[in-house]
Amino acid sequence: MTRDLTVFVIADAPAPGACLPELVTSFGEPSTARLYAAVLRDTLDGFLDADAQRFVVLGPPGCEDVLGRHVHAPWVVELVAGDLDARLRHALAGAGGHAVVVARGDVPTAPMTSLAAITRHLREATAPRAAVAPRDDAGGEPGAAWLVGLSHADASPELTSFASAANAARAGYSGDALLVGDAAYAIVGLDDLNRLSAEVRSHPDRGPRCADFFVKMDWYATPF
Repeated sequence: MTRDLTVFVIADAPAPGACLPELVTSFGEPSTARLYAAVLRDTLDGFLDADAQRFVVLGPPGCEDVLGRHVHAPWVVELVAGDLDARLRHALAGAGGHAVVVARGDVPTAPMTSLAAITRHLREATAPRAAVAPRDDAGGEPGAAWLVGLSHADASPELTSFASAANAARAGYSGDALLVGDAAYAIVGLDDLNRLSAEVRSHPDRGPRCADFFVKMDWYATPF
């Protein structure tokens, strides 16, 4: 028996002054908002490959109108007060018995090749969970993000043991965390942006809206 799957994406408002604060000095608030809109849309489009029954964007209070301009069906918007941890807890509490994937809104080139495998295991496992969450333990780089699931019952060739007790505890999980596939990376600072630029310059299909943003900003001419 398979379970229904819900995908949650935790997003900021793609509005000036409300997103990607580390990049404002490089782009200014209006262009930074346009960049985040491109990052968010590419992230949402990537997760549509999941065989899910619900697609939910978790945004902060007061941003329903601006998110509504960038979030389209089958995605729906839910407004949740609090930080990343609060919205993670909201996603898990509201799962209603569904298998769950929780993602940051700024992982436009997350390794979706692993998504089909993790989706299958999530839906078939007894009590599955998965998340793209910040990795700030075990010496992880600031802003790094990983696709992680919980429970040894989900182990497969696509899943590798990964100790992440801090992330699991913060998100309200119990059990062991598992790394799925390669690292995804969140867009936090200029190093992340340059990495994204290099990736979509070679493979624009991985983030078409981000690729278009870089062309318009002539960011490809910027030395890495």
